[in-house]
Amino acid sequence: PHGRTCMFRGFAFSPNSGILSVTTDKRMPKFGQLSSNKTLGTFEACFYFAHNNKQFRFAGTSKLVYLTSEQQVVLYDAAQNKVEAASNEIEAEFYKAWNSLSPMMRLSFCKPDPGTELTVERWEVLEMIEKATHEAKAGAEVAAELLDEGKQNFVLILLGPETVDYVDVEGIGQRILFTRANEYEWEFHEICP
Repeated sequence: PHGRTCMFRGFAFSPNSGILSVTTDKRMPKFGQLSSNKTLGTFEACFYFAHNNKQFRFAGTSKLVYLTSEQQVVLYDAAQNKVEAASNEIEAEFYKAWNSLSPMMRLSFCKPDPGTELTVERWEVLEMIEKATHEAKAGAEVAAELLDEGKQNFVLILLGPETVDYVDVEGIGQRILFTRANEYEWEFHEICP
């Protein structure tokens, strides 16, 4: 995928890990594109902060964390074309990301397949989810089986940046390109905004 705009969900594992956390629905094109052998898990993600007119464009590699139909959390590394059982740390991060979502957001993963024709049956499912969303807003417990269905579509994407393009558009502007030198060090140089 080229230039995805994403909701920043925080840093995975710890604020100093440098691993960005975003989520997607397994049924969305983003999942298929990131898991494709053609892209080898490479990504480009853009975060824009309107309150201070700053933009961060990250490029690097990604790993996908999701549930199998057997309810096992797995880690998929497209660069190595390898699926493996997630470590305890990665599994905990998956559930932390899922549980940090509001009930309404978790319910969004229960909707019919995105992009499919809106049939009467699918409309009825959307109405049922809308009703559950209103009940959740009123403090009612959301049915566990409904949320379990949504969890099957939930994907945690772990982004390991190799480059960061920082742009400040205030006034004359500023732009700095950071490139990973090794695991702990970055090189940077200022470029024209």
